[in-house]
Amino acid sequence: MPKKSDSALRDRVIEYIKNKGMSVRAFEKAIGFPNGSIAQYTDNTSRDTLNKIACAYPDFDIDYIITGKKENVDISIYKHPVPYEFVQAMIDERKRHDEMNAELIRQNGELIDMLQERKKTAARMESAAECADASGSGLEK
Repeated sequence: MPKKSDSALRDRVIEYIKNKGMSVRAFEKAIGFPNGSIAQYTDNTSRDTLNKIACAYPDFDIDYIITGKKENVDISIYKHPVPYEFVQAMIDERKRHDEMNAELIRQNGELIDMLQERKKTAARMESAAECADASGSGLEK
């Protein structure tokens, strides 16, 4: 029976490397780490160090490496390609929504302009009415 390591994190990193079909040394070299650096990992290895690995290997699950817990994600949905027609339909739908949004923004701008013009007209009419009252037009009520 193999000896139990004192670092579960290091064990999970090494497990990941072996699942990749690589030696630890080849892996270290591929990510630009010095020889023997992974052997020095502890359960307190920094997330920044693990992020460097994840940058080179996007499937490197940092949360799993740290906690040992995998999310229950159904990866079978990623195994079937999405038909081109579906993707194109989604792109076309997005363009249609963008065009509708642009039109609504344009219409909102027109409405704002109309309201501002109406406020100016109302203010001028009110001002003119005050002037007429003040001038004593001589009109009887």
